[in-house]
Amino acid sequence: MRRFALLACLAALGLTACASPYERCMAPVTSEIRKIDRLIAEVETDIARGYRLVPQHEWQRRVGFCATTDNRSRVCFVDDAIVVNRPQAIDRAAERSKLAGLQERRAELEAEARRQRSICAAAHPQG
Repeated sequence: MRRFALLACLAALGLTACASPYERCMAPVTSEIRKIDRLIAEVETDIARGYRLVPQHEWQRRVGFCATTDNRSRVCFVDDAIVVNRPQAIDRAAERSKLAGLQERRAELEAEARRQRSICAAAHPQG
C-alpha cells in the first residue's frame, strides 16, 4: 500500500513537471472553475431528481475464513464497512438559491480567468 501511494505521488509530481509555465500559471484559476462546475452539476441533478443522495457508512456481516494462531483457518464472521447512498429530501427553493450563488461565483471566476489568461500569456508568450 505504501509503495502504491509513493508511486501515485511520484506520478502526480511527474505530470506537474510536464506542465508548461503557462499551464502552471493558469492552474489555480482553472481548478477552482472545475470545482464549481462539479458543484453546479451536483445541485442541478439534485433539483431535477427532487432529492440528494447522502453516503452513509454501515457495517455488513458475512461469513468468511479467519486464520488461527497455529496457521489453520476456521469459519468466522467478518464485518465489512460499506457505503450506502440514501435519499434525503431537499428544499428546492434553497437548492435553487444555492445554484444561483454557484453560477454567480462561476461568472466571477470566469472573469478572473480571462484576466489571468492575459497575465499568463504576457508572462509566458510561448504558451
